[in-house]
Amino acid sequence: MPSSLQFQEIPIGGHFEFRGRRFKKLALSMASDEDRNGTIFLAQTEVGPDPIPLIDPIAPPARPPASNGKSQPTG
Repeated sequence: MPSSLQFQEIPIGGHFEFRGRRFKKLALSMASDEDRNGTIFLAQTEVGPDPIPLIDPIAPPARPPASNGKSQPTG
């Protein structure tokens, strides 16, 4: 991911970092930070990529270890 990009490149609903704070883009020129404070951004404003990596919601969960056919003791 690039080290910086322009605000206009962020899709609406996307997250990004600006001046050490994480924002969510709400409209073409508006975003809100984690405290839900709204901020107006110019399209050419340089922002950073989302500092929190995305977790793929479609990825299947990790599989449990294979069983050897013996029952596990309980209790």
